Amino acid sequence: MFIRPLDELTEDLDHAAHENSNFEVPVIDITSADINDQRQHKEIIDEVRRASGTWGFFQLVNHGIPSTVMNEIIKGIKRFHEQDTEIKKQLFSFSNDPKTGCMFHTNFDLYVSKYANWRDSLRCNLLSPDPLNPQELPDTCR
Repeated sequence: MFIRPLDELTEDLDHAAHENSNFEVPVIDITSADINDQRQHKEIIDEVRRASGTWGFFQLVNHGIPSTVMNEIIKGIKRFHEQDTEIKKQLFSFSNDPKTGCMFHTNFDLYVSKYANWRDSLRCNLLSPDPLNPQELPDTCR
């Protein structure tokens, strides 16, 4: 299930190389975002919706989060993934329940994709109806 036929893999690589030749991550600038300006608020939400629907991701700039904080978040995620497997297993779940606060999983598309693509992911649902208790975060990410 992890081995793809070479001709199929080559087709994907050729397609990806051609598609990505002019690839640019969608950038959404919220420098002048005013939560009280409904029109501007709607425009930013529409940009996020378009980028998410078309690309599946985007880069948000001028959000006011200091780069030191962003760098610490990246270091925390690296620490999580580099730690012993037994510790990560405590957060492992086969479920993809969006209500789960914090979970570790692999191959989230295992039963959907034709071939398995191994991915280790830590998902922390900070935006669920009930705020995430910081104690639910792995120690390495707090």
